[in-house]
Amino acid sequence: NDILDIEKLESGRVVFALRRVEVCSLVQKTIDSISSFAENHDVRVRIEDSGVVADVRADADRLAQVVTNLLSNAIKFSPLHNEVIVSIEKGIDTVRIRVRDHGRGIPADFKPRIFERFAQAEATNARRKGGTGLGLSIVKQIVERLGGEVGFVDAPGGGTIFYVELPIWNGKADRARDLPIETVLSESDASLVTLVEEARDALTLAPSHDAREAV
Repeated sequence: NDILDIEKLESGRVVFALRRVEVCSLVQKTIDSISSFAENHDVRVRIEDSGVVADVRADADRLAQVVTNLLSNAIKFSPLHNEVIVSIEKGIDTVRIRVRDHGRGIPADFKPRIFERFAQAEATNARRKGGTGLGLSIVKQIVERLGGEVGFVDAPGGGTIFYVELPIWNGKADRARDLPIETVLSESDASLVTLVEEARDALTLAPSHDAREAV
């Protein structure tokens, strides 16, 4: 799934239905959905300032994918009996989501490559932890297509803070990004385009030339 996602994102074949998304609610739901994964790694995930009211202009499903990837990455590389902390900061024009772990931090020589495809620091340990090495690359692709920014800093006292900064809600919705042509789609139109793109993907696997012509 990660490989398919990154290929579609990089080729511009993913439709983003941009609308109003309440950040705190989405983050809390994502934390709940990943709770069993955290428990299996004996790591606690908690959200700070859960009362912050902050809306962004984003695709809810893709933003949830971003938060999930950041959380799973932080959980995997956190020490046992430790915690991952999520915080939300509202600015004038943007909203920042921060995911802080208490792990070993990112080696200096690896930092420039951290968002690259299949990038994994300490490959042996990374393989033991699991993962494709595509999670952070997918995060970067999605955030940039949402008109935002992603980055990281060393956390005080150890560990790493990854952050995602997105445009605050501006009252405009239902605009699709990353289509071959510039257009504005309704939700039903966006669904249709998604189905067409999936059908196109299936055709690339079809061995029959006649079948391709028929479709």
